[in-house]
This record gives sequence, C-alpha cells and structure tokens, in this order.
Amino acid sequence: MQGMFLKYIFLKVNRGYLFLLASMLVFNSLPAQKRNNIWAFGDSLGLNFNTNPVSVFKSKSLGINPPYYVSSICAPNGDLLFYTDGHTVWNRNNFIMPVYKKLWLWSENVIPLITPYVQNDSLYYIFGVEGSGRFNPPPNANKLVYFTTKMYNPGDVEEVVYPRPANRAFGTILLDNTSKVLAGTDHCNGVDRWITTHAPGAMYSFLITKSGVNPTPIVSPIPVSVLAAEKLNVKYSNIKFSANGERLIFPDNNSNKIIVLDFDNLTGKFSNAMALSIPDKQTLEDVEISADASKLYFGSYITEEDDIGAEVHFLYQMDLNAGSAASIEQTLYRINKNGDRVVCFRSCYIIRRTMQLGPDGKIYVSKREGYPVPFDQTLGVIEEPSKTGPAIGYQGSKIDLHRMPRFLNYNYVRSGSFTPRENSIQFKKNSCLDKPVDFSLIFNRVDSVKWNFGDPESGNRNISQLKKPQHQYPGPGTYTVKAIVYDRCFVDTAMASVIISEDEQVKASPSIKDTLLCQGEVLQLNATAPQTTQYFWDNMSANPVRKIDGPGEYSLTVYNACSFEVKTFKVAFKICPCNSYIPTAFTPNDDGLNDVFKPVFDDCVPKEYQFQIYDRYGGIIFKSDKSTEGWDGRKSHTQLTPGIYVWILNYRNPGTKKFISKKGTVTLLR
Repeated sequence: MQGMFLKYIFLKVNRGYLFLLASMLVFNSLPAQKRNNIWAFGDSLGLNFNTNPVSVFKSKSLGINPPYYVSSICAPNGDLLFYTDGHTVWNRNNFIMPVYKKLWLWSENVIPLITPYVQNDSLYYIFGVEGSGRFNPPPNANKLVYFTTKMYNPGDVEEVVYPRPANRAFGTILLDNTSKVLAGTDHCNGVDRWITTHAPGAMYSFLITKSGVNPTPIVSPIPVSVLAAEKLNVKYSNIKFSANGERLIFPDNNSNKIIVLDFDNLTGKFSNAMALSIPDKQTLEDVEISADASKLYFGSYITEEDDIGAEVHFLYQMDLNAGSAASIEQTLYRINKNGDRVVCFRSCYIIRRTMQLGPDGKIYVSKREGYPVPFDQTLGVIEEPSKTGPAIGYQGSKIDLHRMPRFLNYNYVRSGSFTPRENSIQFKKNSCLDKPVDFSLIFNRVDSVKWNFGDPESGNRNISQLKKPQHQYPGPGTYTVKAIVYDRCFVDTAMASVIISEDEQVKASPSIKDTLLCQGEVLQLNATAPQTTQYFWDNMSANPVRKIDGPGEYSLTVYNACSFEVKTFKVAFKICPCNSYIPTAFTPNDDGLNDVFKPVFDDCVPKEYQFQIYDRYGGIIFKSDKSTEGWDGRKSHTQLTPGIYVWILNYRNPGTKKFISKKGTVTLLR
C-alpha cells in the first residue's frame, strides 16, 4: 500500500513525476508473464504456449473422467517448473517429486491452484479444495487448504512440502464447508493476489501479500434470488475470472443457469450478481469468458427425441456489456450452427464440453470422444473472443493433439498473463495492408489512455486518446505500439508489436450467396477465391468445394495470414413443375447447333430418369439414365442415316413425386 500513498502525494505536487514513479513501482514488482505458458490436462496431454504456433506438451496427467483439474507454474522465461493434480506433483521432466513419508493432504478428487509467493521466485503456494468422496469424507473434504513448496531451478527434484511436515495436518485451512471450486486473480496494484472460492450463500476472497496469506476473507453474499444458498454444482467446470479481473462466471447446474458477478480487485468484493438463462430444453455444460470480460461463452446440449437418445452439443456467445440479464440473453449467438452430434450405437461418441482461456487470449475448446475407436483428436479454437458473432473466427479443429483430449480442465491465475505491461493491448497481431488495425485494452476501468502507434510519419494521427482507436499503417512492416495507461491503482506503459502483411484482406467468393433451387437439385459450390489460404465450413470441412442438397442456413469462413471473413447464406428449395420439352428434329453435323438430341427440363433435375431411342426395327440405339446426356446420331461410333426414330422418356418429378412417361419420334437430318 506504500505505492498507493506515494501516488497520492505526488499527484498533488507534480503529475509528470507521478507517472514515472508509479510506472517504476508497478513494473519492478510485476509477476513474470510466462508463468502459465505450459499446461497439463486430460490423459497425458498439455499445451506449450512458448511456441508459435501452440504445440503439444506430453504430460503425465492421469485424467480419464472429469472433473480432473491440473495446475502448473513456469519460471519467468516460460520454462515449466512443476504441475500437480492435487495427488501427484511432477517436475518439468515428468518426474514425480518425492513426498516425505507419504504425508499428504488429499486423497479424493481435488481442484488445485499454484501461485508464486509475492516477490519470491523460489517459494510457491499450492491451494486445493478436495471433494467429499463416495463413502467416508476425508479430513480435508470441502475445505480450502494450502501449503508451501519450493523450487529454485527447472528440473529440480525437491521434496514437495516445505518445510518438511511432521504429520498429515501440515496444511493451513482457510475455509470449511466450501464448494469444490477455486480461482485466483491479481490485486489492482499488480503485486498482490486474490484467491477465491465459494461456500453456501457467498463468495470468499483471501488476499496474498508479501506478508503471506491473510486468513480473514472478504465475504460477498449472493442474493438467493440469483443463487440458492447451497454448495455449487458446476459439474466438471469451475469458477472463472476474466483475465482483467473484472468479472467472474460459473455454471450453476442445479438451476441450469450461468452466474455472472462483477469483481473489484482493489477491495476483493463481488457485486451485481445475475443469473442468465440458456435456450429451452438444453442442458448447460462449461462456460468461459473473454480476456476483457465483454463476451460470455458456454456449451450446452439437447437430447433428441428418438430411440437412440442422440445428443447435439452447441457453442454459444453472449455480450455481457448489453445491460440487464434479459438484454444479454437477447444477444445469444450460436457458434457451431449445426451442432456436434454424438450417440452411442455400436460405437460410442460423447462430448464432455470444456473450454479454457489461454495466455494468448484465445479460447480452447474440447471436442468429441470415440469409443472403442478414437474419434476426434483435436481442439477447437476461438481466435478473437472479444469480437462479436462470426468475427470471433471459430475453428473447429485447429490443434491436432494426436490423441483424444477427453476434456480440458486446467486451473491457473489468468491475470498473471495479462498485466498492463504485457498482453493488455487487444488487436490482430498480423494485419492486412489494406485494412486499419483496431486497438483496445482488456481493462475497462482505466481512467484514461494515451496511444502511440509507432508510425511517426502519420503526424497527428500517430497519437490518440480514444479507448478503442483505429490506425491505418502506410506499408508492410513491424510497428511498436505503446499505450500509457492511467488507472486508479497504477500508471504503466503497455507495448505490443503489430505486423502489417503485404497481403490484402481476404474476401469470400461471390458465388457464396443466398440460393433458391428446385426440389431434387444439388447446389454445387466452389469457394476458391484469391488471397485465400484456408476454408472452414459450418460442417467442419476444410475443402473449398461443397455440395448442398438440403435447405438451411450455412456459413463459410475464409482465411489468409492476416485476415478472415465469415459469409453466411441461406439455401431454400421450391416445388418446380419439372415440365419436359423434346425437340422434333436435330442435325448432328458438328456445327455447334442442334448436334445433340435430348429432353430439356424447366427448373428441375428429374429423378429416376430413363431415356431410350429405337430404330424402325425396335432395336435400342441409345439409352441413358443421366438427364445431361443426349444422342449424337451415332450407334457404336457409326453415323446413322437420316430418318425417323422413336424415343421413350420416363422420370419422376422431384417436387410432386409424380412419375411421368412420354414417347414420340424425332427426325434425324444431315
């Protein structure tokens, strides 16, 4: 709090000196920004955010069935130190770290959370909330407990508990009768940290400072009109802070609603609790929130009313800045239009939808599982979660894990990856030359901001005091953007590098448009377009060519290195008369006019098509079951003599289903 006092004193004396002093105070004490760049989750899987693109980390996590949470911590440079599922602690080399005389706190399923000591890079807190188990509850069931561990260098194999415990009661109990949920976020000063859980009727937040963990919580009651005063049922989810620490969300599976609360990271208090409804007849799964706390994401599913009980799983977005709960619910946008269908019939396909915000600001989404044959071994990615609707750039199969992820339960203090100095500027990192770059901050409660776009040749346009400015760069290259952020708790300079590509922004092919067809027709689409390097349809296909034979709303997202565009279009079908017109003569002399004899149909593609032509003796000289084929006046490559020939036509009208038969004669002329 000394930094806060100094800020106030120098505000009265010299505002310019205040900026320098406050910036120095915050920067010198900020936690490193790669503390959570390596994840572990599921069955021996993980992600490495130190690479570009994100790569797979092979962990030793043991998760087969959710909920199974893992927490990890990295050195300041992003090198993994250790990770834990609450039962085992592994170091960066996947070696199990020893436990003295097997003295351990937890025996049932645990949700862990690792966070460093304040201003100490070798000591770490491991927090955890343990479940009650199926039979006799363990001693620490439904209690928020923590202990200390140490690690000086990546790869060390130290005893986990520090100092060495004398008995099993070595953990510090902060709260009893808690729900099995746990999250953390930075204090407003960027130095201290809040650890949050829930107990019936309220949220509880504990402050970690240089002096340690304050055992006296900040208690924020939740109105029973929003949430029943009982332990949370979040299924296999968790409470989740936005990366800017301004909101917290979680699913309430007892009421099938999503709970949203505002958070004051200066006081530790929650407020403005609201419950959001999801679409009727759907069951809530996991929830997630964009880094800037503006957009809510959730997964839910509906069970089809059929004999096999198939489920269709959907992903949705809501705009949390829309106002009241009713207004927010009206912003509902379905991300995967057709849903992900799963069923158990011979083979079994299931979805246990989980989502996690990454330290890169993207949201990672688990997919389908298959048994006994593995089905989907990828993660979906929401590229720009703070955008609205199709602009989020959802890619259903972005990261290949080479094995089924099962679920994506990972727990970390998100705000540690999004401080004012790093990752707080939102923009498209690789932008097109012909498109202005949109900038914003993940922090919504700043007093003011002063931008410098790193483009001095643009004169006065190089500076802006808007909170969400745009800037058009003159040419390709890398530009350094700075934003001086003035907040109630700090003054700091955010920085980012913008890469302007030589490419122009991508545009979908003009052939992708609303289309009306006759019943029975098939829409053949080729979406190939200039500047485009990747295609992504609503059915998850990546092929630019697609056939559509049913009505509905469809979408295509096209990408290149610096942009993407989403094109939504509708396909409808009408009943057409499907009348046929048959010429009475033709002249197959290769002059390009009337060289082929065939029926002509108006506005339809006939079904069960059969067309036959006979000579005067009743012999078949031509037949076809394709309405696009015709007779060229030959039989077995031999030109026939001019004369009169008999034809018979049979087909079914695809709209009315009526079967039609016709016959007549045609004159062949030379």
